[in-house]
Amino acid sequence: MIQPQNIMIQLKQIVVPFIECCVMSFIWILVVYPFKEIINGLSLFVKLLGRESVHIGLLEEMNVYGSLFIVSFLGFSIIIYIIVKMKYNLRIKEFFYGIGFTFCCVLLFLSLERILGEAKLWILLLDVPRVTFTTYTFSALSFILFYYTYVTLLKNDKSILLQNDKKISKDTLYLAVLTIISYAILITFEIIHGNVPVFGMSLLFFGSYFVSCLSFEKMRISPRQMAWIIFISAHILVFIGYASRPF
Repeated sequence: MIQPQNIMIQLKQIVVPFIECCVMSFIWILVVYPFKEIINGLSLFVKLLGRESVHIGLLEEMNVYGSLFIVSFLGFSIIIYIIVKMKYNLRIKEFFYGIGFTFCCVLLFLSLERILGEAKLWILLLDVPRVTFTTYTFSALSFILFYYTYVTLLKNDKSILLQNDKKISKDTLYLAVLTIISYAILITFEIIHGNVPVFGMSLLFFGSYFVSCLSFEKMRISPRQMAWIIFISAHILVFIGYASRPF
């Protein structure tokens, strides 16, 4: 018989990460793409697929692509989580922290791109809905793949890997390769469309951190800590972006 205390512990392990995920994602949920906007965008997309005669302006097009981004992002997250969970017995909290981590990563580098764009360091083309959608989607996929590459490293490789002639597990290696491929596509797409690859340059940061984790076990932090660090960094950059704008 399941004890009430065990039920409460299990609920806490689900509810607390879910609440943290909502806090990390609140800008997207409340400001950028509220649930109503997602539904409206998807409804319009279905009408377009059915070749119905509907008017679509810039705002409607942005709404459609924004909704598709959210759906694609959640789809990638669920699929990769299920695949990795089968072998590493991941708990639902890793999934929620992955959602929050990815949302905050997109927000972080989006804010950086906007700040540099307003500083006239290059011409921004992310106001084109298709370009925005593709950039966001590939960046989200890259962040998700990095996150689960890191999670499998924590789950499987407990010791300092570059010492004692130990090797990375195959799953971690495969995910790392997929991460690099997704970043290569992202960087290429950004360059082709005239942008300095700000989203793609995050590979330098995450790649350097991943390599340091292989060499120094003390450098490793939990997925929860990593998600909150990115959350704080993203919102500091958002604040700087708004504070630097002229009144």
